[in-house]
Amino acid sequence: MSYTFLSLFSFSMAQQEQSFKVIEVCNIEPFHEPSQSPTSLPLTFFDLLWLRFPPVQRLFFYELTNSPSFFYETLVPNLKNSLSLTLQLFLPLSGHIVWPIDSSKPIINYVRGDSVSFTVVESKESFEDLSSNHCEASKRHHLIPLLKTSHEKASLVSIQVTLFPNNGFCIGITTHHAAFDGKSSTTFMKSWSYITCSNPNLENLTPCFDRSVIEDHYNGISEAYVDVLMNHHGPNNKNLKVWEFTDGLKNDAVKSLFELSPSNIQKLKNHAKSEMKMKVINLSTFSVTCAYVISCLAKAEEPKDEKDISLSLRQRS
Repeated sequence: MSYTFLSLFSFSMAQQEQSFKVIEVCNIEPFHEPSQSPTSLPLTFFDLLWLRFPPVQRLFFYELTNSPSFFYETLVPNLKNSLSLTLQLFLPLSGHIVWPIDSSKPIINYVRGDSVSFTVVESKESFEDLSSNHCEASKRHHLIPLLKTSHEKASLVSIQVTLFPNNGFCIGITTHHAAFDGKSSTTFMKSWSYITCSNPNLENLTPCFDRSVIEDHYNGISEAYVDVLMNHHGPNNKNLKVWEFTDGLKNDAVKSLFELSPSNIQKLKNHAKSEMKMKVINLSTFSVTCAYVISCLAKAEEPKDEKDISLSLRQRS
């Protein structure tokens, strides 16, 4: 198993009084054995759209009543070793997005020595509160790892494991939107979970890197996206730094959590089918949820009077 230890932090008394403290920051490398995974991948037009979008952040909470010593001496080493094995299956995702001088498009590229940031944190906050559906989103910020991006290259995944002593732990994962969609992110987490539990059954969980199955039937979608990226904020702009979450947000903007129950989802699907002219056999939960959120956004931003309409038109012009 291969992981590179970077640093173990010591803390002053003032730092220890904070609600959380960083215990360890290290880099996990893929377990190096003969692999059929490619080391370089082109970005398709599906990926290019998200090149500079803010990363995706996900949190997974697990109850754990074992002692902190079990967490640090048994669980954390197991998570590191199994992550190293998982990265061997997802080898390109240990690398970076780069934009070579001689390439018309950015690519995902892995070179030996690339790794994934892995942070261990201990928190004094309430596990029950943070893992609940009523918790304010702002309280969870310290559970989310940062993703390193710069003008020249962008990391693809970063992981943080946070212990709540004698209560549980949380795995936070931040992924680059151009490298991970929802399906690939879920597949990655499931594969890691299976390997952590010493379950060899990874059928249907190993990734497919064959980009030839994605065809541009309109001949030019990728080029159109690249043209927009290259001309955004100046000509020949190959900047790979992602936008901050705060960009474009109003001062009174807030984050919140909304839960859709299975019955809510089914009502949305039934409503969508009744409104659509074409016959639809199946609608995914994701598609109806997105449609519902977009419709709510449209209603929330709907101008109330002629003055608002005039202001809205001026802002968009």
